[in-house]
Amino acid sequence: MSEMAGVYAHDKDGREQLIHEYFGGDYGLEDIPEFLGIGALDDGGEVVRLHLSAQEIARLKLEMDASGFDYEPDFVQMCLDIHRFVTANTLDGVSLKATF
Repeated sequence: MSEMAGVYAHDKDGREQLIHEYFGGDYGLEDIPEFLGIGALDDGGEVVRLHLSAQEIARLKLEMDASGFDYEPDFVQMCLDIHRFVTANTLDGVSLKATF
């Protein structure tokens, strides 16, 4: 069984969860540091990985609330899904994996 295309993260119990399903479109995790200047990308490999601190996650939400209309709706949804997941799991930061 292959993974569904999307963004994955580990919850507070260490289980990997799909937090944003990808349905197509021109956006990805690498756009967060490119567009917003936050997060640390892992270089190399076939899978895109992004690490965000608690402060960066808060800024991600603020940026989407303030200027989300400047970005593709699917990118905005991905950012809000990341924020929602981290908040629901009371995480201090998150490492994300994109499979699209």
